[in-house]
Amino acid sequence: MRNRIVWMLLLGLSASAAWAIMPQALSPEGGLGSMNRSVMLLLGAALLLLVPLMLAGIVGVVTYNGLVNREEAVYSAWSQVESNLQRRADLVPLLVKTVRQALAHEKNLQLGVTDRRAEAMETDLQRLDRLRRTIATLTGARNTTESTEHLRTLAEAEQRLGRAMRNLLAVVENYPAVRATDNLLALQDQLKGTENRLNVARMAYNEAVRDFNAAMRRFPGALIAGLAGFKRKGYFEAEEPARPGVDFEEEAP
Repeated sequence: MRNRIVWMLLLGLSASAAWAIMPQALSPEGGLGSMNRSVMLLLGAALLLLVPLMLAGIVGVVTYNGLVNREEAVYSAWSQVESNLQRRADLVPLLVKTVRQALAHEKNLQLGVTDRRAEAMETDLQRLDRLRRTIATLTGARNTTESTEHLRTLAEAEQRLGRAMRNLLAVVENYPAVRATDNLLALQDQLKGTENRLNVARMAYNEAVRDFNAAMRRFPGALIAGLAGFKRKGYFEAEEPARPGVDFEEEAP
């Protein structure tokens, strides 16, 4: 559909150019003043009609290219969001494994981790892993940027995952032997950096979406977008802002 629009615009420009040079083509060299007056008037009237068409064609091409560039900016920004989501998803299994190993070691040394507390943390670790798998499934869907509902579901799952990780690390702070392991300290630094990059990527994506959607609503962008089949993009944000505090009951075990 988009290629058809471009060819129509180019055809209009070509026709306009042909009409512009037709007087010279029809009159012999040096004989332009002797051409039939009625033919000249007819050609002049045709040119008056074709000039607006030429301008409309130029505006259409420029608008179309602008929408394409903005759409590509949205896709590029979303790829950065997906990259950071994947990076964090890769860190979750490492976090789960590291905490489990540290808890088992501390429990064996009888350093304060009771069976009940260990079981509670294991439940949290399993919930964390389920959230990771949910996000991996949602991220791999096609046409993600065009589905507002899909993006909202993904944003809410991502929000819960981030909160679950922060809550888990807050609980781990109560166990110095677990907290002080080199692997966990390194993971905390990596997770913090990934969270920061994800926030930056999310803001850049939403800004690109805002620019694209605004261009689609303006004239003549609305007309060209409708003819070429452009679709509005969805924002990557949860329906409600994140709530502070610990809430491990969001996901059933």
